Amino acid sequence: VTDGSDSANELLNTCDDLTNHKLNSTARWMYIQFKADGATNVQGLSATVKPMYTGTDMSAETDPVPKCKSHQFSCSNKRCITMSYRCDGFNDCGCVADCDEQNCGGISMSKSSYMGLGAGLGTAMFITCFVSVYAYEKRRKLKAMREEEESERASRRRGRPRDQNKGKDDKEKDKKVAWHS
Repeated sequence: VTDGSDSANELLNTCDDLTNHKLNSTARWMYIQFKADGATNVQGLSATVKPMYTGTDMSAETDPVPKCKSHQFSCSNKRCITMSYRCDGFNDCGCVADCDEQNCGGISMSKSSYMGLGAGLGTAMFITCFVSVYAYEKRRKLKAMREEEESERASRRRGRPRDQNKGKDDKEKDKKVAWHS
């Protein structure tokens, strides 16, 4: 691994297994080359490369360490890493305290809190369903009443009230039922 191009200063040359090893480059990029020794019974290179912006202008008079951008996490050692590296199982900041792997557990709740939350959501869903069914039935009945009133108005306009016809029809039905009994 070299600090910039392939002819720049060498930062690392090893055949060892390096876990959570960090390299800092002074250039805008690094040259990484993998050379195999020809052995067939071993696996090749496995590497995770994560770029970090640590600031390049340390001579600025106002603020020598630039602030992290909105899509970056600010480490306690003033490094900036992308938010997607936070809580990924690797200490990407390279610091000991207040690093990117701390406070990653999410919200901790007891069993009773989960039960209360579930009961509350269940009750809210039941009430919502009940109110929806009640409103639907009320609208349906109101619509039926309006249709009934409209039908009565139409019958009156024709000159014969619906109730009178209804009574005659009921008497005819009673006669038929009595005859068949």
